[in-house]
Amino acid sequence: MSRDLLVITPPFSPFDAGPPLGPAVLIAHARAAGLDAAALDLNIRFLRLFVGGSSQRLHVVGDHAKDRVRVDSARRQFVRSLELPAAQADRVPCCADPVLSLPHDFHELDRAATEMRRRHFWPAFLDATFGDLQEPRVLGVSIMGPAQVVPALVIARYAKQIWPNVPVVAGGSHVTLLADAIASEVRYGHDGAFDAFLPGHSEQVLVDLVDAIARGLPWPQRGVVLAGKGRKTAPELPPAAWLAPVFEPAEVQLYDAARLSLPVQLSRGCSYGKCRFCTYPAVEAWTRGNTTGIAASVLEQATSLRASKISVKDSLFDRKAMDAFGRMVADSAAACTWSCTTKLSAGMRAAWLAELHAAGLRTVELGVETIHPRLQKLIDKPQAAALIDGVVAAYLEAGIAVVINLLYGLPGDTEAEAHAQLAWFEAWRRRGGGLVHGSHNLVEVNRSSPFAKSPGVFGISLGSVGPWAFSYMWNAPAWRTSFAAELASIDGIREAA
Repeated sequence: MSRDLLVITPPFSPFDAGPPLGPAVLIAHARAAGLDAAALDLNIRFLRLFVGGSSQRLHVVGDHAKDRVRVDSARRQFVRSLELPAAQADRVPCCADPVLSLPHDFHELDRAATEMRRRHFWPAFLDATFGDLQEPRVLGVSIMGPAQVVPALVIARYAKQIWPNVPVVAGGSHVTLLADAIASEVRYGHDGAFDAFLPGHSEQVLVDLVDAIARGLPWPQRGVVLAGKGRKTAPELPPAAWLAPVFEPAEVQLYDAARLSLPVQLSRGCSYGKCRFCTYPAVEAWTRGNTTGIAASVLEQATSLRASKISVKDSLFDRKAMDAFGRMVADSAAACTWSCTTKLSAGMRAAWLAELHAAGLRTVELGVETIHPRLQKLIDKPQAAALIDGVVAAYLEAGIAVVINLLYGLPGDTEAEAHAQLAWFEAWRRRGGGLVHGSHNLVEVNRSSPFAKSPGVFGISLGSVGPWAFSYMWNAPAWRTSFAAELASIDGIREAA
């Protein structure tokens, strides 16, 4: 046995424009501790089985640069391959995908995973992938959303078959969101498929776990969750100890160079943190990191890997951070362009944005959410119409593409308001000359969000939620079903993940 740790990213994530960030951070910390560690991205390997061809959004940097032709084809095949039964309508949240939203119970998930291992596709796919791999001491599986749960279970059981003595641990943001549920329910272990779960930013916990296994010592008690066995949290590393992600050239080369952007995160959580539909505060606390060191490392890797784009993954990259990162790009990687997500601010003027454009900023994602004041009050995100329009206009004047995040079908939202918001977006898109794009979402009531924690306050009546699902059934406005079909016909909507 020559490898200490292998971290796998399972399908399905609808993104083919850059490697996953979390596993790359884990690999950095493992290697810094002297471990032989590697990441294996099965999601991009799955996506590469399908023919691409979409030229859409090549001028956009980051999350919205994906090949939609490839992703749509892959999604359709992925859903067909899951062997999940048709869920009853009263278990599927309004307008959610009845398969990918994962409303299924433990028995249905186990049965699907068993059936998938008997079918041709998944055994052949995993045989081809695992055939040349060295047996690790520990196998990690990164689960970032419900769509990855059943493939993660299939991978875990496959690994148990070929490496019976290798512990399988699952982590990622979805595991973090479900940590308390996992700690109280033994069935999350799926009869030993998952030996343990590592919620949160678990870099040091994972290193300690691998070290303990290598030495034959008891596993760490803090930070390592065993299904149904309770939970003792471990402190996360202080920002000074955060390391930059390490991207492996062989993995990066699996991505289309024209779309490729290397991800980087310079802060954790959200400095605003008030949006009542959002789960960010439940997943990670707001902390500003070692901006200079991490950014410098990723920019250096971008140069060596011939990756000319950077996608900043901070949930809210504020003006100060944008300025600092722009200066670093201009000083050390002038050929790079980059993207980020931010909140609207009155200080976002065209002259300042022109300086950021000169420093490589090409795409910004703006969390507008809703243009209607009463709905802004509902979600605790007030933004005056003049501010929204002024900021969008300033980005366009500076030549920076704007992806506008919009929510529809909030509690109490009306169909007329939804159509008015869509018309507002369409007017900006026509005006934008190809620089305005939309991420249009029918709001969901997600675990651990303020909407889910205090539903009655917002006029929400919660229904069921599957054990591995992200979103609850709820009393969503009835008009959303027909409006969803209208959204699906419009260019620029987000695909279900």
